[in-house]
Amino acid sequence: MIKGDIEFIYSHINKRHELHTRRMKPDGEYARQTIAYFTEHREGYDMTTIGQRFFIDDDAWIVAKHALEFLDALKEAEDEEEL
Repeated sequence: MIKGDIEFIYSHINKRHELHTRRMKPDGEYARQTIAYFTEHREGYDMTTIGQRFFIDDDAWIVAKHALEFLDALKEAEDEEEL
């Protein structure tokens, strides 16, 4: 298993929340890769992983769990505002 930086972001280009992994390349630059994305539904959010990328990193499960909790709480708050 690889340990890298996992970022939970909102992609303005894709118009959705995503998990990215960020690793240092041999030349010193950072490489960022989308490993999962979240889609909103009437009842909350679903997460879709991309290939095996999500399963390579040890921390991806932990970050994804907290991201889903955050998004579900956000949706609940938005739904309450509409009432």
